[in-house]
This record gives sequence, structure tokens and C-alpha cells, in this order.
Amino acid sequence: MTWQDVAAEAQRLRDSSIADVKPPIPDVPADLPLNVTTIPKQLLSETEITITESAPEDLISSLASGKLSAVDVTNAFLRRASLAQKLASFFPFYSSARKYNNAQR
Repeated sequence: MTWQDVAAEAQRLRDSSIADVKPPIPDVPADLPLNVTTIPKQLLSETEITITESAPEDLISSLASGKLSAVDVTNAFLRRASLAQKLASFFPFYSSARKYNNAQR
């Protein structure tokens, strides 16, 4: 097995894992800005953003009081991590295309 085979298998596993997230992670915009830190607020729910941007002690309090469930918190972080993975896996292609376009100028 070559390193290319290992890499391809890892990419298939990543893609299938992201595809299993429910509800599905929206597609990443084709024309990404250089600063992608605003993308989660565009593609995730307000509740998911609130949960994933909360301080740990606030999450513990919300979990202890029953305001949030462990499933809610886990799913919010899973969805945000999946979106981050989509963004990160998009960058090599984005960066290469950009370099190519800049080189042509």
C-alpha cells in the first residue's frame, strides 16, 4: 500500500464521517474569504453557535440544570468540527488555484 492509498482511504473516511452528521453540514461557499472565522455563523444554527462559543463552566451549568442535554452539546461541537474539517480540506485546492491564478498574472 502506497502513501497515496493511505491518504485516499483517510480522505474517504473523513468524507463519509462528515456525511454521517445530521442534519447535514451545508456546503462550503466556493468563494471563501481569507478569514473564514465568520463562516460558522453563516452555516450553523444560532443554538449551535451559542453552545460552541460558550465557556466550559457555562456549559457545565447548563448541563447540570437541564437547560442543555449532553446530546445537544455533543452534536453542536460535532457539527462545528465537521464544518471546520470541510473548510480545512477545501483550503489546499483553494490555495493552489489561487497561486496558479496569481502566477498567470
